[in-house]
Amino acid sequence: MSYKFIDQEQDLDAWMDRVSDIKVIGLDTEFLWERTYFPKLCLIQIAAGDSIVCIDTLALGNLSVVNKMMNVSHVQKVFHAAKQDIEVLHAAGLEVCEQLFDTQVAAGLLGMAEQIGYGDLVEALIGIRLEKSQTRTDWTSRPLNVRQLDYAANDVKYLAEMTEIMSEKLRSLGRLDWCLEDCRRLEQPHRSVLAPWERISGIGKLETASFELAANIAAWRDKKAKEIDLPRGWVLSDKQILSIATEKPKTSKELSFILKDKPNILRKFSENLLGFVKSDGLTGSLGVNRKEPLSISQRKRAKEIKKSIAAIANDLDLGSSLLCTSKEVEACLRGDVSERVSTGWRKNILYDVLGSI
Repeated sequence: MSYKFIDQEQDLDAWMDRVSDIKVIGLDTEFLWERTYFPKLCLIQIAAGDSIVCIDTLALGNLSVVNKMMNVSHVQKVFHAAKQDIEVLHAAGLEVCEQLFDTQVAAGLLGMAEQIGYGDLVEALIGIRLEKSQTRTDWTSRPLNVRQLDYAANDVKYLAEMTEIMSEKLRSLGRLDWCLEDCRRLEQPHRSVLAPWERISGIGKLETASFELAANIAAWRDKKAKEIDLPRGWVLSDKQILSIATEKPKTSKELSFILKDKPNILRKFSENLLGFVKSDGLTGSLGVNRKEPLSISQRKRAKEIKKSIAAIANDLDLGSSLLCTSKEVEACLRGDVSERVSTGWRKNILYDVLGSI
């Protein structure tokens, strides 16, 4: 397979000039995010016509020409499962604006698996089986070997061709506008809108004082993880936050039983954590909007709604969560209707089910 590895600005500029008239480009990223709070962008792959480049973002400090390409309104930018790529690019100061197309979104609207992988989609539409051996590779290492670069280049090689195939299928089903609408929603560059406490499974079951304590520790964990650029779980695990909130340790020794696998965190931040416990979680109160559990009648109504949505989805040959997730149904019953289900193509399909809530 022919592709070019670019680690010099003049080579990047020259390639960009050469493909400036291309109307559809395929994009993908390789990054490292296992050991840091912020993702480390290592490689950007771009397919433009019959030309593919793998851009070494570790070697190139100036990526303004890449950003310019991703913001040209007449160029369609094709990703597979774009959400995380967009988040990683955004963290690196790069934005994808206008004409985004996500082949995973398109596949879901064609009745394929909602989370279908790129390799499986290539095999289904193009009839080619791709090698998957580099999925665990360390993209920060240099030099990258041939197998790594082959893998990276393959991740964009078929995007434009699949877009053409799926766009025609979507058009014949009257769903191309659906796809473009959902893709436009992906263009909003932001990290997760979840509050720190909302990431913690099981926090909603805590009694009020413990909940407030856990929510404040979760916010502290998020802030500290950003400061030292470590994953949240490396600062404190969700389980440890819940344990502190319920056991309420009063001394460093009591806290050490909970943080026995994190001696450095215990040594550096035990006063912070014990301070939260001492104040019973009220210091720096977040004013969190805790979701109240659904009532018995609401749970019954939610079950009925989900059943109706599943029936509609089955008739359309779509996954039911693609239409409306369980969390969105429950949010509707609390009076918090999401923009995703209250506007656009879903609004008309779901009106008879959700309109009466």
